[in-house]
Amino acid sequence: TPRPARPRPAPTPAPEPVAPPPVAVEPAPEPAPPAPTTANVRYEGANMVILNDGQKSFVLPGDVPPGSYDIRAAFDGGPTAAGKVTVAVGEKVVLNCVAAFAQCRRK
Repeated sequence: TPRPARPRPAPTPAPEPVAPPPVAVEPAPEPAPPAPTTANVRYEGANMVILNDGQKSFVLPGDVPPGSYDIRAAFDGGPTAAGKVTVAVGEKVVLNCVAAFAQCRRK
């Protein structure tokens, strides 16, 4: 006598994909600002001040390369010799200019 067919087992469903647990990601640190390569120079007491190193002139206020400069300042007329100044990288320099002496010096 033939045997009755066995019922086939139901197919096993495929497992659900499991997402990996979330990973905390820290933001990258801010890059450090670039190191200064100039000095910042401004002035008081003159109409205009120019620094000259013998090769280039820089009208102030502004950033200038480190070095030694002749100062030319305009009080009531055109620029005239008004002293010397040496500045280093990263310095913030204020020149105090006095018209009566036609001179500018570090404050």
